[in-house]
This record gives sequence, C-alpha cells and structure tokens, in this order.
Amino acid sequence: MRTFFLILTAGIFATNVAFSQSTTFASDSTASKHSPASVKRTASEKPEIRSNAKITRVKINPLVILSGDMPVYLEHELKKNLSAEISVGSTYDNVLSDILESGSQPGLSITKEGLNSYSFSAALRHYPSEQGSALQGYYFSPEVRFRDYRSLVTNVGGEDIKLKQGRQILDGKFVIGYINQTSDRIFFDFYGGIGMRYKFYKDRIENYSVIYDPATGQTTTHLKLKDELRRGMLLSLGFKLGFAF
Repeated sequence: MRTFFLILTAGIFATNVAFSQSTTFASDSTASKHSPASVKRTASEKPEIRSNAKITRVKINPLVILSGDMPVYLEHELKKNLSAEISVGSTYDNVLSDILESGSQPGLSITKEGLNSYSFSAALRHYPSEQGSALQGYYFSPEVRFRDYRSLVTNVGGEDIKLKQGRQILDGKFVIGYINQTSDRIFFDFYGGIGMRYKFYKDRIENYSVIYDPATGQTTTHLKLKDELRRGMLLSLGFKLGFAF
C-alpha cells in the first residue's frame, strides 16, 4: 500500500510539472505573436514622414543685382503648408533701369553717382504639398517688394552741378514657384509672377538751359525738374539660390 501511494504521488507531481511547462510555453508563444517588433504595417498604415524637416531657409537672388539691389531672403515655416518670406537689402544704382530709360531723354547727357539706400520685401506662401510640410514642391504667393534708389547728379550737358535725386519702386504681384532640392541643404527656388509696378521719381531732370552772364563771364545752369509717378504691368521670372538649416 505504501508503495502504491508513493507511485501515485510521483505521478501527480510529474503531471503538474508537465502542465506547468506547457502553460509557460504557450504564454511565451502567445506573447511573441503580439510583440510590437513582429507587427507588419501596410502601406496605408505607414506613419507620415516629412521629407524636409528643416523649417528655415536663407536665399539670395543673383539676377536682381543687375537692378542695383542686393537682398538677403529669409523664409520660415509658420505651420503645415504655410510659410512667410521676408528680405532686407542694400540698393546702390539701378543700372538696368537707367539703360532702359535713357531712350526717353535722348537730348540729355547726365552723369551721376549712385548712393546707398535700402530695399525690403514680404510674401506669404502656400505649399499644396500632401507630404505635410511647407518649403518643398510648388507654391503660390502674394508678394510686395519696395526699393529706394538715391543718386547724385554731377554733370548735365558738360556743366558741373550737384543734384540729389530719388526713385522709389513698389511692386505688388502674385507668384507661382517651385522648390528644387538639389541636396540636403542646397536648393533652387524658381518663380514667375504677374502684378503691378509703381515708380515714384523725385527731381527728375526734364530739360536744362545754360545762361551766360557777360558781366561776370560765368555760366549758370538752370534745370527743369519734375516729380513723376509711373505705373504699369509687371512680369517677373527668375530663381533664388538657397541654404536650408
């Protein structure tokens, strides 16, 4: 009888150990099936990844140097698909405008020196990108740009004079552009726009006359000056070179 109880007790103990090992293995197997590391996502379940996390950019526009303007642009992402761009620059002399306008005064021989002044611009950009970030792809933007030019006229028709002149240019336009990212930090900003341009001229020389004084033997130059406002259609096309950080 004692032998029978010993065999029965050993059998129960062995059964409990076997059941415990089976339960533990099943639990481990169940946990491995629900482990996050083994979960596979479908293409539609992939988390949104922004291809460009850099939200501030600095740019220069090499083309506007011909117009005597040297601005530095700063663009900053405000929120998803929206950014603001501002620029501050130094103006010296609008060589391109002087060449284009020289034909309107064929009888005047004017020599002048450029004086330093300033420029600024502001724009609000919308990027319709579906990747959740501004500063990439196509964009639409209203933009305002102001430039102040100052010069000193030193000679008219061979007569030495000193006359300070001013010319201010105000542009308002709608721009469509595209950001082409060439590397992680370097990019090109291509743009085209249409709008209106206003030019304000101060002390523009329309004509002059030289009067000789026989009593003194000296000549006096009389200038006919005029303040003028001009306006017209504006078409712009160009690019900016930028650095992202």
